[in-house]
Amino acid sequence: LQLIVDETNRYASQRIEKLRSGDHLTTHCRFSSLQPVTLEEMEGFFGVIINMGLIQVANLESYWSTNWISEIPFFSHVFSRNRSEQIFWLLHVSHEEPGQPARRIDKVKSVLDLLVANFQASYAPSRNLAVDETMVRFHGRFGPKQ
Repeated sequence: LQLIVDETNRYASQRIEKLRSGDHLTTHCRFSSLQPVTLEEMEGFFGVIINMGLIQVANLESYWSTNWISEIPFFSHVFSRNRSEQIFWLLHVSHEEPGQPARRIDKVKSVLDLLVANFQASYAPSRNLAVDETMVRFHGRFGPKQ
């Protein structure tokens, strides 16, 4: 997660500088009060994203509703809607070099490499292991190509 925090903060500072240079960073802009993302916030952000998958509502704003009938206190206790949107809009997992043509897989390659290494270190398959690709049917397209 520290890699994601570092890359998100790097991208956020690049974005702020770009907004400042074009005089688009007004006092009402969500990014005008941006603070660097911490590791604890990133953990909370992923917890919120997981819970959003478990609790279905009509739109994103409804997760932070203060209506006494539909309020879900978990989300507002983790952080504000504005802070969650800041992290969501600025989330980055790799550093893109300007001028280099990037494939879609390159944007997540560093995180995938870390995940694969951690999975391989954590899991040692037993002798009897079966993989059956027909257990779950796939009807879509897979975007990234290597």
